[in-house]
Amino acid sequence: MAALPYIVLAVVLGGLDVPGLVVFVLMVAVELGVICALGTAVSAIVSRTLFAVVATYLLVALFSLGTLIGFALTAPLTMTTVPANQAVYPDEQPLVDDETEYDAAEWEPLRCAGPMVPQETLDTRSTYWMLAANPFVVVADAVPHPEKPPYDPDDPETWAPDGIMTSISTGVRYLQQPPETNVECANGQLMDQGPGEDSEGTPVWPLGLGIQVAVAAALFAWGRQRLVAPAARLPRGTRVA
Repeated sequence: MAALPYIVLAVVLGGLDVPGLVVFVLMVAVELGVICALGTAVSAIVSRTLFAVVATYLLVALFSLGTLIGFALTAPLTMTTVPANQAVYPDEQPLVDDETEYDAAEWEPLRCAGPMVPQETLDTRSTYWMLAANPFVVVADAVPHPEKPPYDPDDPETWAPDGIMTSISTGVRYLQQPPETNVECANGQLMDQGPGEDSEGTPVWPLGLGIQVAVAAALFAWGRQRLVAPAARLPRGTRVA
C-alpha cells in the first residue's frame, strides 16, 4: 500500500504492460523484504534502539543514493584512451518540408578520416556494479521491456527507450559496453548507428540483488554472533530480548 502511488506513477510514465506490472509488484515486495532483513540484522547487532533505526536508514540511503554518488566519484578513475580520428559529415544538410528543421537521418556521418589520435573516454565496465546494487535499478531492470518497433534510421522515436523503467535499465546495461562504443570514430571505424542486440548488454538485476542479499547475510552472521548466549559481558544499557 505504501508503494501504491509509485506503482501508479510507473504504470503511467513507465510504459508498463500487465506482465510488467506483475513483475514490478513482485520485485518491490522482494526489495521490501531485503530492507526488512537489513533492519532485523542491524537490530541484532546494535544495542541502542534509536541507533539501530538510524543505521537501517543509512543502509537504505547507501544503496539508493550512495551507489549513485560512488559511481559518480569513481567515474574519473575509469578514464582511458581510445585511438580515433574525425567523422566526416555531409557539406550540405537538406531541409525538411517546412525549411526550418533538418532531417535527422541526413546528419549521420559519412566516414572517418584524418590521423589517429588518442581520445579520452570512460570505461565503466569495472564500476557499473555500483548502480546495479541500487534498489530502483534492480526493480527497473527486472521488469520486462515492452515490445518496440524495429529500428528505423528515418524515425528518431525508435532510438529512445519507452518509459522511465526501460530508460533506467537500458542506461545501466549500456555501461557494460567497451569504451570504443562511446567514441564516434574509434579505431577509424564509425560507431554503429542505432541500438542493436549487441549493445543491449546483459541483465544487471541478478547482480544487484545478489549484492544486497550478500550484505544482509553478512549482517545476519554478525548479529548471530552478537546474540550468542550466554554472553560473557554486556555493556551498560544493552537490550536483552
